Amino acid sequence: MLGVMLAIVFRRPGGRAFAQLGYALWPEKTWRRLLMELSSDAMLLVDRSGRVLEANQSLCDLGGWTQAELLDRPLVSLVGESDRRAVAEALARLPGARSLTGQVVLRNKQEELMRTEWRWVPVSKGEFYIFIRDLRAPTRFEATPDVAEEMTALNRVSTSVSQLLDLQSVLDHAIEETMRVVGADVGAITMLDAGGGKLALAVQRGLPAERLRNAVESVPLEGQELAQQLFKTRSILYHKSLNRAPLPSALAQLLQEQQVHAMISIPIVSKGRALGQMDLGVQRPNQFQTVNTAVLSAIGEQIGMAIQNARLMQEVNEKAVHLQYVLDSSPAGILVVSTLPQGEMVTLVNSRFGEMFGVASGTLANRPLEEVRPLLFNCCADPQEFKHRFARLMAAPTTEDRGELALQRPKPLVLDYFTAPVHDDYKRVIGRIWVFTDITQQKAMSEGLQQMQKLESVGTLASGIAHDFRNLLNTIMGNLTLARDNLNDAGEAAHRLTNAEAAAQSAAAVCESLLAFGRKAPAKLVPVRLRSTLEEVGRMLHSSLPSNIQLIIDVAPDLRAVEADTTQILQVVMNLAINARDAMPKGGRLIIRARNRDLDEAACAGHPEARPGSFVLIEVEDTGTGIPPAVMARIFEPFFTTKAPDKGTGLGLAMVYGVAKAHRSWVQVQSQLHVGTVFQFFLPVTDKPAQPTEPVFKPRIPAPGSQPRPAATPPMTSQTPAPAASETILVTDDDEMVLELTKTFLEKAGYKTLVANGGLQALDQLRAHPGPVSLAILDLHMPGMSGEECLRELKKLRPDLKAIFLTGYDLETASESAAKAGAAGVLTKPILRNALLAEVRRFLDAPAPAA
Repeated sequence: MLGVMLAIVFRRPGGRAFAQLGYALWPEKTWRRLLMELSSDAMLLVDRSGRVLEANQSLCDLGGWTQAELLDRPLVSLVGESDRRAVAEALARLPGARSLTGQVVLRNKQEELMRTEWRWVPVSKGEFYIFIRDLRAPTRFEATPDVAEEMTALNRVSTSVSQLLDLQSVLDHAIEETMRVVGADVGAITMLDAGGGKLALAVQRGLPAERLRNAVESVPLEGQELAQQLFKTRSILYHKSLNRAPLPSALAQLLQEQQVHAMISIPIVSKGRALGQMDLGVQRPNQFQTVNTAVLSAIGEQIGMAIQNARLMQEVNEKAVHLQYVLDSSPAGILVVSTLPQGEMVTLVNSRFGEMFGVASGTLANRPLEEVRPLLFNCCADPQEFKHRFARLMAAPTTEDRGELALQRPKPLVLDYFTAPVHDDYKRVIGRIWVFTDITQQKAMSEGLQQMQKLESVGTLASGIAHDFRNLLNTIMGNLTLARDNLNDAGEAAHRLTNAEAAAQSAAAVCESLLAFGRKAPAKLVPVRLRSTLEEVGRMLHSSLPSNIQLIIDVAPDLRAVEADTTQILQVVMNLAINARDAMPKGGRLIIRARNRDLDEAACAGHPEARPGSFVLIEVEDTGTGIPPAVMARIFEPFFTTKAPDKGTGLGLAMVYGVAKAHRSWVQVQSQLHVGTVFQFFLPVTDKPAQPTEPVFKPRIPAPGSQPRPAATPPMTSQTPAPAASETILVTDDDEMVLELTKTFLEKAGYKTLVANGGLQALDQLRAHPGPVSLAILDLHMPGMSGEECLRELKKLRPDLKAIFLTGYDLETASESAAKAGAAGVLTKPILRNALLAEVRRFLDAPAPAA
């Protein structure tokens, strides 16, 4: 019975709380021992094989044994040789018989024989009570021949109410079973309220409910003499005539009208506290069956215990409902597996767990774990791996564990799980709890942040490489120019030198892309509205795309103003359009759209660079081949490309990334294989008034993989005649080859030069030169003393000295440094000879700035 009770309780939602309730229930051995000790007759409890399970003290006194000596002893060893066969036959017959009675010779501990009468009464689970009376003296069988039936009735009442955990069911079974025991015609149970000052009708049989309720509840407890006496003495009250019963007048009148002649009142108590009373009546004079008051007292206690258990269960159920509400509000998925005698059971599941694994949580609770496991494993990206991990943890009851679990169904998720054993109050492991937390967005955010940091590091490296490469190109291109000056322009050598110079200029364009990726490229951000720029891009693309690609330009008419460099935005859109074209070799649809977009925190989740605010969203979408997941993480890296070697350098998307950084923006990509790709470029809006947008020069769409060439210096070729000159110019650079080349260019044009390898030498040269110095050309980035610091010191010696900076880095940053230091301008490396000379002449001829 206890196993049934625990199974009923433990399968309910609530987990550990219900397990604790199971230990509070009255164990089967307790009420079984109560039955036997209440009896003054000798009693045995035996199983179907005849093994002694229990023996009461009366039997021990009769035979001289101790209880320990009788337990597990074969029944036939207690009887004389002549009766052993009869006892064995009785054991065989009892499962199909209601009861058996007969005389048996009992052998006591001293091996003495005594004639006894045995009455066999079957109970549950193939067990039997044996009531034994000594025929040598009168016993209670003669006074009360139905004692065995009473004991069986007590067993029936105890069994009935102990298995119930619903309060109303306990009360219904208690009144019906007890009325049957005593042969009552009417009955009622009244319970004390929470304050203990009033009785309330709980259940009744054979009496009008409303009149009985009014008669009982209209009088406070202090006015009910019978109830007070019952609760004070905790003993059975038997009134053979109601004329002498101290009842409230309304109740006495009702019972008289119902022809109730006699009444038994049974206190319902639990752990010494009165809970209520049970009143039983008969409608026939003196017709109560002969009853054992001790049995009725035991029934009252058993009912009290069952009521307490039912109330506890009701309280636990209410808490469980509240607990379920709380758990269902949790963002984590929760699964509790309990270890029961019949196997591992799923005892608690919240709704979030069901959402994660694509099952209704209500269909999982109270099911064997064996049935639930396949539902969980089938959702995993790697079912076998999690299956082995799950089995290992379930086989190690005391182990805690934490890890990640990737789900593929019902939708891709990354879960963090934590699992630990569940213990009861006795520190025994009674199950295992699993807590699953969705970390999909955090995982994507972390990976995105790592990728962003990686790209930042690569960008810094790329900028440094571009700077050094620019210095080398400056030397290469300058020497090519000088070499060609000494050759016949129509000769083969001059033609080869021209091709080499063109290649060097293409290499310079690669440097510009590297600087754009590292956010070192100049970006002139002004408030503009991009609608006309994007529409012009559309007109350029319409006449250039293959006929099998449909171009759609969708720009919102109310597009808000942004701070942007329209030239760089044009480059971004053109690069993305070229990539889209190459992703659709068999044709498709290319869509360029722009919309106003407001982002909140939820919209930014999952992307580390995103931030809330108002933006203009530019999207370039294609219906091409899509980007494989393995490639997606590397698309913005410089020189990474999936195109053939002669089809691209891998700098197009690197430039897009750099331009986004320069615009305080970011790029998001969504792609699906064989469906298409969408690049999203977010530009923060501004409240500044937008400047008029000039038409963008229509560029030639570059061949696949080529890069637009930025205009760092005026478009002047090496064959353009250089202006004549005679002034003295101070040239300072830490690169000997650049220094020598610049000196040669200037001196061949007629200038006098002072050369210095670094800022300190420049100061020494200026101090030592007695004549005028018209211009200083300073490398902006020199070790020891920067060009900016050097210029400040030079101006202390020659306040009227004009100066220009040379840089291999960001023109915009260099221009800011020039303005702070008082330089006239900035030239970017590499530059062509005559472009240099033209700029030098322009700076020399410009009026001196006001002091």
